[in-house]
Amino acid sequence: MKYTEKNGGRNLTPSHRKDGNLYKGFKVLDLSRISDTKTDGEKSIAEFLDVRFYYPRETCCCCFWISLPDKIISGSAKAGGYGYEKTTAAFSSALYDAGFSDFVDFDASGSFVSIIEELTAYFGVKEYAKVEYFA
Repeated sequence: MKYTEKNGGRNLTPSHRKDGNLYKGFKVLDLSRISDTKTDGEKSIAEFLDVRFYYPRETCCCCFWISLPDKIISGSAKAGGYGYEKTTAAFSSALYDAGFSDFVDFDASGSFVSIIEELTAYFGVKEYAKVEYFA
């Protein structure tokens, strides 16, 4: 995997974020970055990756954010048409458009296990948990 920064890491196209049409998403929590940022003394776990999929109609839009200690990398893309798994295509395109290249091929199941493993290894996240949700 390679990453070449574009636009200061901010590559989100606002029109791809369709909050009223959220379909599903997942978050990857960095379990090694626990902080006492809450005022009531509770611990807070840092969010490493936030990926959201929107289906405003037959097109799947994907937006993602990678939160690092010193910056945020974001990207978005969409996939339409027929005959393939659109969430996989949209997330892959969003990564590419944000400056990532030479990453593993996604499996067509939409599980994203291989890309999560590659992203966490690339950015040095050793201990993490994946939380998936459906709207």
